[in-house]
Amino acid sequence: MGREARRPRWARRLVPLAVMLAACWLFPRGDGDTRLGLAHQEFGTTRAPAHIGTGTARATHDGKPSSDSTVTLPRSAARPARGATPLETYLASSVYPPTSRPIARGDRSLVDFDARHERPQRVPGLGEREVLFTADRAWLVDEEARLVVVVASFIDGGSEAPRHATVSLSAGGTSEIVLTRLSSMDAASAARATRLIHRGGREVGDLLVAVLEPAKLGLVEPTTLRLDAEILVGDTTVKRHLLVPYTPATAVPARFVGATTDSLVDGAVVLEVGVDVREPGRYLIDANLHAADGEPLAWTRFKGDLARGTTRVALRFFGKALRDRGVAGPYFLGELRGALYREGVEPNLASMPPSLEPYRTREYALDELSDAPWDSAKKQATIAKLTALEAMPGAPFVEAASP
Repeated sequence: MGREARRPRWARRLVPLAVMLAACWLFPRGDGDTRLGLAHQEFGTTRAPAHIGTGTARATHDGKPSSDSTVTLPRSAARPARGATPLETYLASSVYPPTSRPIARGDRSLVDFDARHERPQRVPGLGEREVLFTADRAWLVDEEARLVVVVASFIDGGSEAPRHATVSLSAGGTSEIVLTRLSSMDAASAARATRLIHRGGREVGDLLVAVLEPAKLGLVEPTTLRLDAEILVGDTTVKRHLLVPYTPATAVPARFVGATTDSLVDGAVVLEVGVDVREPGRYLIDANLHAADGEPLAWTRFKGDLARGTTRVALRFFGKALRDRGVAGPYFLGELRGALYREGVEPNLASMPPSLEPYRTREYALDELSDAPWDSAKKQATIAKLTALEAMPGAPFVEAASP
């Protein structure tokens, strides 16, 4: 193994500082970023055009449904070499701007953005028995939102229904029982429940399922719904809970309206969408572009202040992000979602309903798209700081390990 050169202790301690500095400049946090597309709890399973809080199976552009696949965390298209210095790591990670990046093949984290990630958990004292308490989406918005709540028990590789389960819903200081064992459910709910269990790689048996319609609760402000389950497995009662942010129709801050347009600006594909803003403030708006066959290609984000009234928002898909995927246009807009950031309150995002209007761009040849890496004054300042840090006497660096 290669050995790190001897250097002062203070210099060695600068390594994590340099890495943190690069990460903070490249991936600024706050304003609800983790809910909108980078980490992803929050902007979810969709149809080909776009979808926010009413998760359904995604459809290809011919309208035929496609099955859900396992959700993964976002993957950067450019990865630094093992043993790279902080500067090299930053340069490899900043080929694309923080707000527009390619979507790696097979990565669905920015497509299935409202997927939940609960896994079956073992029941103490019952050997290999496991229980799953989950739902079909991470958050809800508008009056038509429905939440499919699922309870299942697993043992010896198969599954069976728990003997009994009740779920109490807490919201705005009230609590009520919303789920008991059901003998039947509508076909759409049954399909979503089945996908939830299959996503965990388990066989589907008898399930306890209920459909929650939060519009019937009479809420008027964004609220985090808490679902507390008491599940009877054998003679053991298991307790689990879920948190589900919900934006009722009366609290929807803005809606997508009007026609979408697209154009080529400085080698980037720019889509303009109409937004009717009811509540002014700091907004986050995300979208993906898909190939004609439905494959997701690139993601982008608008982050900025919007005034009350009807306005246009530009969604800029970085040229190199699309060009590096090697797919020419036309492209299809998908997963168009947005939210108002609410500082100092929970939930800190008031969601917009998704745009369900399909949109197809004009044709774009690959050589029309810019191949230039991202650059900005902020990026150059970060490079300068990391360069100066590495030039210091006894500066920290990371040696590549020997094979």
